[in-house]
Amino acid sequence: MNRQPPSIRPPRREQRFAPPAASTRGEPFSTIDGQTLWMRPVRPDDVDAIIMQLDLVISVDTAVAHLAGALGRPCWVLLPYLKTDWRWLGERDDSPWYPGVLRLFRQPSAGDWLTPIQALRAALAERLSGA
Repeated sequence: MNRQPPSIRPPRREQRFAPPAASTRGEPFSTIDGQTLWMRPVRPDDVDAIIMQLDLVISVDTAVAHLAGALGRPCWVLLPYLKTDWRWLGERDDSPWYPGVLRLFRQPSAGDWLTPIQALRAALAERLSGA
C-alpha cells in the first residue's frame, strides 16, 4: 500500500527560528554550535510538521506515536506490561492500525523497563549500522 502523507506546512519561521522573549525563555535546554536552545512549548498544529522532519520517532503510548503512525513515519513505542491500551492488542510487536510503520517494545513483566530499552537500543544500533 502506497500511503502518501498529507501536505504539511513547515513550522512558522518566527516560531522556529526567532528567540523567545526574555519572559518566556525559561531555562536553556542545550547549546549547539554556539546557539542556545530554549525550552518552550510547541504549538499543537506544528507537531505534524516536526514529525515529518524526523527519521524515527521513539515514544511511549502518546498522541505523538499515533500521529507519527497516521503520517506514515517510522515510530517505535515503549509499552508497559500492565494497563496497555487495547489498541496495541496482545503479544504483537507491530500495529495493524499503522502497518509497516510502528514497532512495539513491551515490558515482559511489571516494572521491567530494562528489557524493552535494551531491545530498542539493539534495534537502533542495527538501524544506524545500515543492516
